[in-house]
Amino acid sequence: MKLLSLLALVAPAFPSISALRFTNLKFNNITTGKPFNLTWSDASGPVEITLLKGATPAFFASAGVIASNLTSTSHLWTPSTDLYRDIYDIMFKDSTGIPVYSFQFEILGGRITETSTLSSSSSATSAAPSYTAIFAYPPSGSLRGS
Repeated sequence: MKLLSLLALVAPAFPSISALRFTNLKFNNITTGKPFNLTWSDASGPVEITLLKGATPAFFASAGVIASNLTSTSHLWTPSTDLYRDIYDIMFKDSTGIPVYSFQFEILGGRITETSTLSSSSSATSAAPSYTAIFAYPPSGSLRGS
């Protein structure tokens, strides 16, 4: 009985854990302009789905909300043809506010970033620098004879 009382006192100090989980098994061949079915289960309340751009969670940037206030367990999403061909992730949030992330995936058929396009006015060429690395083990002077 004392244990239950103690648990009731300390439980609010710990963040809640969301049971929400995405149920798509394959996040490949997602192409701009073509519908892709997003599925999830065990949500607590309405779900919001956000598209995130970036390869690692520390550098994710929101690419926009896909849909919000969803009460079903699926959403048919058609990626915009304005999206860049890049690495993305999808974030699901239910009423707990705890984010759940999909697998990272590449959106195919998207625009190419401006930094990777070539200018036709470029006429100068230069040779790429050449580097040579020499490794020695153990480093000279690090071991002494006994």
